[in-house]
Amino acid sequence: PASFVKADRVFNIRKGDDGLALHWNVGWGATIFVNPPYSNCGEWLRKCRQEAGSGRVIAALVPAMPGDGPWHKDVWGHAQFVGFIAGRVAFTSAEGETETRGRGHALVLWGSAFHCWQFLLEVQGRAKKHKQAPFWVKVAEWVVE
Repeated sequence: PASFVKADRVFNIRKGDDGLALHWNVGWGATIFVNPPYSNCGEWLRKCRQEAGSGRVIAALVPAMPGDGPWHKDVWGHAQFVGFIAGRVAFTSAEGETETRGRGHALVLWGSAFHCWQFLLEVQGRAKKHKQAPFWVKVAEWVVE
């Protein structure tokens, strides 16, 4: 699915870098794609929620763990859409080796409803015939207390 994403800024964080300390100011109407380290996903979900706004769309490819605490704090009631990806996503290492992770994945969109909807339409248009095309759920109006 990352190949279906058109982003104005992609953060490729390497081991030893502090991606959470980066400034995400890329301007109004920008799209930021984030593929955070799965070992520290909760802090990244919080950062994505906090950085959404000013017409920006934050799109994050994360483990699909909708019952997990960070999802309750930073996805449900905050994100606009969640796309659950069919099957397992294959990742390519810097050495060119392909690895398929053993859990489900989701693409989470934060930002204004209008800009997220535009992004979603573009992603769906590109992915609709792909076997891993996400199944999208509108979540912004859901509130977990």
